[in-house]
Formats: sequence, C-alpha cells, structure tokens
Amino acid sequence: MKRLVFVVALCALAYAPVAGSWTSNVWRSPTRNIACQYSPRGQNIVCETDNDHYAVGVNRFGTQPFRTSYRWISPNAPTLQYGARYTAAGLTCLSSTYGMYCKNTGGHGFFLSRDDAQGY
Repeated sequence: MKRLVFVVALCALAYAPVAGSWTSNVWRSPTRNIACQYSPRGQNIVCETDNDHYAVGVNRFGTQPFRTSYRWISPNAPTLQYGARYTAAGLTCLSSTYGMYCKNTGGHGFFLSRDDAQGY
C-alpha cells in the first residue's frame, strides 16, 4: 500500500498546481514538522524534519538524493499547502498529506515524512 501511495504521489507531482506568487526560498508543511529550503547558489533543495532532525536534499543535476546536516529553518516560514508545489530551476517539491516529495527534472529525488525517508 505504501508503494501505491508513493507512485500516486509521484504522478501528482507532475500535475500539481504551482504555488502562486511564491517569493520565499523556505517553506514548511502544513503540520509544520517538515521544513525545506531552496538554495539558488547550490542549485538544490534540502528538506528536514523537526521531530528527529533528519535532513535530505536533491541537486538540480544530481542522480541521487543526499543526506545532509540539519539546518534550522524558522518556524515562521510560509506554509506550502497540501497539493501545492514549489518549483525553481529544474527542481520541484509537492506537499502532500503523506509528506514532502521533491525531485529534479531527471526524476531523481526523495520523499520525506515524520516517520520515513526514501530516495528515488
């Protein structure tokens, strides 16, 4: 069942609406537990969970997601609502009730939730 949810969410990532008028390079999930940051300089997105400080990222041209160190992101960062996506320079993240899905245009990325992290 988890795999089916994962596949459905990946498909939704391709068709989810883009967050309108987004001006921030940081955001949080509606539960506020997952925080993400886009780095234009590094051309990557890193997301992390506050409950266990697990952090994972994906580069614009990378072939695998990478594990990284936890970076504090303000609890006041804007919320990326469920079903909305953040896009920047070849990277896309989708906020879902299951967690955050982020990938590059090559299809490589990660899923991160309170209890799970998976690379693809």
